[in-house]
Parts: sequence; structure tokens; C-alpha cells
Amino acid sequence: MVKELRLRIILLIAGVGLLLGLASCGGQGPQRNENYVKLAPNTKVADSSAENQLLDISDDATYLKFASGSTYAQTLSPGDIVVFGASDKTPNGLLRKVVRKSEDSQGGYVLETQPAALDDAIEEANIEIEQPLKPSSVAAVNGLLRGISVSKVAPESLEIPIQLDDIILYDRDRDLSTTNDQVRLSGEMALETSLKTKIRIHHHKLEYMSFALVNSEEGSITATWSFAFSGSKEVSALQIKFSPMVFFISGFPLVIVPEINVAVGVEASLNGTLTSNVSERGTMTVGLEYDNGNFDTLFQKSLTFSNNLMPALDASLDATAYLEPELEFALYGVSGPYASVKPYLNLQADINADPWWVLYGGVEANVGVNLPSFTSDIEGGESSWSHQLFDERVQILTANDEGSGDGGAGASWTARNSGTENSLGGVVYGNNIFAAVGQGGTILTSTDGTSWTSRNSGTGKVLRDITYDNNTFVVVGRDGTILTSTDGTSWTSRNSGTGNNLYDVAYGNNTFVAVGASGTILTSTDGVSWTSRNSGTYSGLNDVVFGNSTFVVAGDGGKILTSTDGTSWTSRNSGTGDQLRGVVYHNNTFVAVGEGGTILTSTDGTSWTSQSSGTGNSLVGAAYGDSAFVVVGVAGTILTSTDGTSWTSQSSGTGNDLFGVTYGNNIFVAVGESGTILTSP
Repeated sequence: MVKELRLRIILLIAGVGLLLGLASCGGQGPQRNENYVKLAPNTKVADSSAENQLLDISDDATYLKFASGSTYAQTLSPGDIVVFGASDKTPNGLLRKVVRKSEDSQGGYVLETQPAALDDAIEEANIEIEQPLKPSSVAAVNGLLRGISVSKVAPESLEIPIQLDDIILYDRDRDLSTTNDQVRLSGEMALETSLKTKIRIHHHKLEYMSFALVNSEEGSITATWSFAFSGSKEVSALQIKFSPMVFFISGFPLVIVPEINVAVGVEASLNGTLTSNVSERGTMTVGLEYDNGNFDTLFQKSLTFSNNLMPALDASLDATAYLEPELEFALYGVSGPYASVKPYLNLQADINADPWWVLYGGVEANVGVNLPSFTSDIEGGESSWSHQLFDERVQILTANDEGSGDGGAGASWTARNSGTENSLGGVVYGNNIFAAVGQGGTILTSTDGTSWTSRNSGTGKVLRDITYDNNTFVVVGRDGTILTSTDGTSWTSRNSGTGNNLYDVAYGNNTFVAVGASGTILTSTDGVSWTSRNSGTYSGLNDVVFGNSTFVVAGDGGKILTSTDGTSWTSRNSGTGDQLRGVVYHNNTFVAVGEGGTILTSTDGTSWTSQSSGTGNSLVGAAYGDSAFVVVGVAGTILTSTDGTSWTSQSSGTGNDLFGVTYGNNIFVAVGESGTILTSP
């Protein structure tokens, strides 16, 4: 009997502004915003003639041989720092300290060197780098396992598509022709990733360093057990090497060499059959900071999981499958910071338990750094550091989950044909129409919530949310996109003044307020001209609402901000560290919802109380209508409440993630993954 386990992974990693914003703290050195480097007097940066005079280099770069008459070599003495950029002879650059200098029989110069650190070569520096890893920068791909490969993409693409074609992870008899004793993996992943880092050196001392992995993934993985399997198996499946990234700062070549290593694995104790499907969506940034000898972790996350197929199994089991990409950045070829993100599925079954099976989705993230490439001033401390950021598991589904309802508002839902496969992130009712927005610049309108018409937005950017007030529709989206319309049909692009992603927009007190990544807050009186405001935070801000004469913003890490005018903002204590995705106001009550089933309520936006949602699924959107709050989330989750305190799970009839909900014309409309639109009643 074939046991099949499916895991669909969609990780949208964003919000790195928090990490690099935190990088401004620590250290007593000169503070400058621009990149600069002041070299030590004994640091000698090689020019093109020095590169031509370099005749040979040992495999470990201990020995460098220069031609006779080399003016560069003649200037070097023991203790000097040798710096080369990336070239054919030094593909990873060089950062070495001269230990000994001698001449060979031909009159050439031989240098014996040892590794040097950045703060050996640099006296003062402030360096900030943000760089995507593009497919066009891939230098080599090594498939370490049969069946794994990287597909070709357009030159301008930022995604690296990885294909897993029936990989044999385990073969009990080592005979490929017999398939009833194998563990196999299939699937695909589109990986988009980038580096953000900051380095500050003062008086030859590394004062501050931050490193962030910004990662976006979308794909699927299928694991198939064709026999009873107990144990674990992890295999290094793929190695992606990038061309060196060279940043010239005040004439100093900083050489960073990225590499991605992908591992796949399973852990299982299977005595019966298994078939299951899980989807995952999230936003995540993982990283670390070094501040005057002290380490700390930096991360933002939003994890959502769903299931589109009830597991089919007939015995006790515990099974896990995962795909783990690790990204490492080397300085001059010497290992430096690294981070890995490991999404996984776990299904546990015990025929004697109630419920007898439980399906989980989880993500584990780890970061670390090897310090010698950054600093030689370790002073007996740790030369390397690593830390597990988190291992978070969320219950998705159990054998008892058949859906329930109370017959009130939002209790029954009907699927509608949206005419698109693009995911829809937001929906609003205004000017007697519903308008929904989503991926690829999608805008749909409807007068009744049932029949939908596609509109030309004039952009291909992801549109995250929409509001209507002051006789104007306002849409916000990726890269600071703002669109406006008076009728929902004809749209005009507006200059937001920011390149940060915008996640939501609301209207109150004669002001539109838009919020987004890295603490972005913008205001406008007409939706046309926008002004940036100081939020006081670098956290991602995900939703905003106006009620009780107050704007309330909900964001990452449990962040809550309030303002009466949209200009001056105050941080409030939400009592949670979970990401907050949505907030709504009605009947003298604010309701904020988020990661892991989090629900908070407040009468004033200042003091917040946690409520029991009855679900571990992440909650994304909220609305009020027909005397009830309606909350939507991943895996088709819909909850209803008349007071914001007691919540009832409703059957949505879909396993797709739901991202937004609104009320108008006596009906609720919910939108979500793959063009999903539901209406109630």
C-alpha cells in the first residue's frame, strides 16, 4: 500500500526593515548614514597591475607568488594586509595578513600569509548592503541527488525555480527497479532571496554587525512511503553557487560569496497507510546581530497553514517531511553568517486517542555566524555562534474537524466564480459595488457579490488591500503602489513616495492612512498626495482601522499603534508577540486578529484583552455586519461572534486560505487564495 504525504510550501518573506532599523543601535563610533571605509595604513589594496603580477596562489591562499619586479609585492612587509577583489586568479577575493616575505631563485616574491579579518584591514567603517540573489548571478548548480535541478528563467527574473522529480530518498534493497521499498520526494520550489547586512567598525574593532535572510518561496513537495518505515533520512540535495558580489566602498573591495544548500528529509514511524495534503503560507525574515560582543536574534514571521484534503489513514503513525534551504554568505571565501528555514508537515495518529489523528504544520528557523572573517578581536570569546530562532508548530486539522455553525450571520457560505486564479488579498464595499484586489494587479468589481468583472488596474504589482471613503476607492500594494478611482472601473496610479510594500489603508478624521513594511505610515486627505509619517517602529504594519475617533494599527510582533490624527503615533502593549494581521471596529469594540488563532479586543485601542478563538489557524481579516463580527483565515477558517469575546467556527466549504472579508448590501464577501470568493448568506 502506498503511503503519500504532500506538503505545499509558500513562504513570502518580507519586512526586513525591522532588522536593519535595529542596526542603528550600539557602538560609540562616528555615526554616518552613507557607506564609507577608512583603511588602516598597513592595508594594501591590489590594483590591476598587482593582479597581473600575481603568478600563483596556493589552494588555501597561504602562499602568494609574485613576479620579479612587482611593485605591489615590493611595498609589502610582515603585518601588512593584502586585499584583492574578485578576479580570475582570486575568484573569491583575498583578505590576508603577511607573515613572511622572501625571494625565490628567479627573483620573484613569495608571501606567506594567514587569514585576516575586516577589522584588521579597516580602521573605521559604516557599511550597509541590500542585494538580491538573481538567477543571472548563479555560477554553478550541483545536483547532489538524482532528479533535482534548477530550471531556466528569464534574465530579469528574481526567482530560482528548483524542481524535485521523483527523488529516491531511501531504497531499502538498493534496487531501483523495485519500488515498493522506497521513500520518494517530488515537487517544486520557486526561491527568491536577498541579503541585507550592516557592518560598523570603530578604531579597528567590530562594533556592530547585522545579517538578515530575506526569503520568498512558493512550491510543493510530495513524499511517498511505499512500505512501513521507521527512522529518519536527510540528504543534501542541491548546491547553488553564486558569482562573488563585489562592493567597492571608498576604493575598498568587499567581496561576498553567497551559496544556497538545499536539504530534504523525512522522519517517520509508519505502520499503516497515509495520504495527506497541506498548504503553508507565511512571511518571514530571519537574522542575527552582533553588538559589542553580544549576540541577539532578529526575526519576523507569520505562519499560516491549511489543508485541502482530509487525511486518509488506517493505523497509528508519526510522519514528518521537510525541505530545508540554507543560505550562507562567505567573506573572501571564508565562512561567515548563515540562516536556514525549514518548513515541515507532521501527522500524528493514535487509534486509541481522541481525536485519533492530528495534522500539524510547522517551521523551524536557525541562524549562525563564524566571526573570524569579521573580527580578530575575539579575546577568548566564541569564534562562532548559532541559535535556533524558533520551531513553531500549528495544529491544522483533526479527525473531529467537520465544521460547525450556529445558524447566525456568517454561518453559511457559497462559492462564487471570480474568473481569476490570482489570489485576492482585500475586498471592500463602496459606491454600491464590491471591489476586490490581488496578485498581478487584479481588480474585480461586482454589484451583488455573485457576478464579477475584471478591471484594468494599469499595473502588474501585487495589490494588497482596498478601502472606500470620501467618494474615492484607494488601493495599496507592493513597492509602494497606490491606485485611486471614483467608480472602481477607471484607475489612476499615485506617487506614494515610498518603495516599501503597503499592506492596508483606511479612512477617518478626513484622512486616509496607509500602512506597510518597515513601519511605513503614509497619510493623505484626498488619496492623491501622500505624506510619510514617523511610526516610531520598524515592524511591519499589516492593518489599520478608524473607530472611536482613533486610528488603530496592527502589525508584526504584536505591535499596536494608535493615533487620533494619523500624524502622531503611540505604541500600545498588546500583550502578545504574535503577528497581528487584521483589525476591525464596531459596537465600541476593536477586534485584532493574527497568527496562531490570536484574537484581542479593546474598547479604546489602548488596553487589550486576549480572547479564545478555538483555533490554532492564523487569522487574517475581519469585518462587522448583520450584528456580528466575522473573521477569516487560513485553511478556509471562518469564525463569528456577536460580542468579540465568544467565537464560533463556521464551515466555509473551502480549504483555501482566506485573506479578506467585508460587509455590504446585506451580505458578507470573503476573498482569498487562487481567486476564491465566498458570499454569505
